Amino acid sequence: MLGIIFAIFSSLTQGVKKLLHRSVLANEDSLSYAFVYQTLSALLLVPFLFFDFKIPNVMSWHILLVLFSAILWTLIAYFGFKSYSRLDVSIKTIFGESKVLFTFILSIIILREVVTLTKFLGVFLVFVGILIISHKKGEKWGHLKDKGVIYSLIASFLTAVVVIVDKYAQTYYSTTTYSFLVYLLPAIFFIPFVISKGKEVKSIMKNSFWQILVAAVLSTVSYYLMLKAFTLADASIVYTITRASILITIIGGIIFLKEKEDMLKRLLVGVIILAGVLLLIF
Repeated sequence: MLGIIFAIFSSLTQGVKKLLHRSVLANEDSLSYAFVYQTLSALLLVPFLFFDFKIPNVMSWHILLVLFSAILWTLIAYFGFKSYSRLDVSIKTIFGESKVLFTFILSIIILREVVTLTKFLGVFLVFVGILIISHKKGEKWGHLKDKGVIYSLIASFLTAVVVIVDKYAQTYYSTTTYSFLVYLLPAIFFIPFVISKGKEVKSIMKNSFWQILVAAVLSTVSYYLMLKAFTLADASIVYTITRASILITIIGGIIFLKEKEDMLKRLLVGVIILAGVLLLIF
């Protein structure tokens, strides 16, 4: 039960964080944003390392898991923030829910988690919701041809993979240590690509620093709670609970970011996907 509570709070912080991402990335460079965001998130965790620092006694293949996870999170940040800069946050969030499908499949194949009828129906509803929002009259592939959607789907698949990696890797580290590493390493990996983007980085720091700082705080808290939840519940259940942030994001996008186009359709899809998430929980 405690794992589910951690996952619920992780979901709430994720919803608000996504609204902040879109509000900044509508006007700023996504790669520069990813660098600043990852760096701030890592720095926020430094004080907690004094109380919760743990690494394996023998630095063997475990470090390879962390490096693999960090590479995946680097790619997720790149493609994810690119999609935020091209899509309304409500649309981006809906397509992002495809990670539920990927996580479900990988959890069965790799973690050998049990498939039940309710879980299958839940995944089916998520799939239906994505199909509905993908439809665009007169076009065969609808929104699936949009670059922002493609970026979002790539980030979703990679996120599903990294969930499985994190499930294994973080058992060898404290939650704080592991969280710190998977924020810091992507920031380091981004450095060669942002050296020539000094102007863009300065623009973000000048115009959107506080928004990014709040988003980084929420992200750090959300990820920490999710990792804690992983130690107490099945990976597929934990991750699908965190997806309940979809309604918070859709409603927030409509109210605060004025995303009025197809408003009822987006809300309907949000409800369908949330129903699928609930089936996966229970």
